[in-house]
Amino acid sequence: MVNTATTNCRSFILKAVIVCITIAFGIYPGMFFATKTGLTGVGRPVIEPDNTRNPTNLEIGDRFPDLQAADPENNPVDISPLLAGKKRLIAFVADGCHPCHNLLDYFKTSEVVAENGYQVI
Repeated sequence: MVNTATTNCRSFILKAVIVCITIAFGIYPGMFFATKTGLTGVGRPVIEPDNTRNPTNLEIGDRFPDLQAADPENNPVDISPLLAGKKRLIAFVADGCHPCHNLLDYFKTSEVVAENGYQVI
């Protein structure tokens, strides 16, 4: 006759092993495929500034073109007064883009931006 405590212990250990194997088979392939497809950013080639394309023909230091934007209520806003005579770092980001907002936060606290006297807009 098999002891009930021994049976319960074996059953528990078997279930724990099955759960661990199931988790491992879910996590490790997921991490592998995420890395291989570029979802994690690991192993991506660094884009050198010389290899990027500038479709605007604007260069660093050029005067920003006159542009009208819209506020959240869709009223026109002239941004020329914001740019008058000062160094600005302008970034256009979507409301729902969390990496974009993280980049803006980085720019606002960046020593390089502060040392060169730029204001982040």
